[in-house]
Amino acid sequence: MKCQYENCKKSTVIIGDCKYCNKKYCMTHRMVETHFCSNIKDCREQARNKFAKQLVDSKCIAVKVDKI
Repeated sequence: MKCQYENCKKSTVIIGDCKYCNKKYCMTHRMVETHFCSNIKDCREQARNKFAKQLVDSKCIAVKVDKI
């Protein structure tokens, strides 16, 4: 199977699937930024939400600190 990036003749790999545009890419174009994914806004929004949740979950609360 060939990479779906225009003018790329390399073969795809197992980890080359883009979950945002559902296309297959070679090792060079597998990252969202390198194949200029049409759904990059969705990717960025998911990443922001994930990191925002991590920040809230790891927030230090005074009551918990006092118990230690």
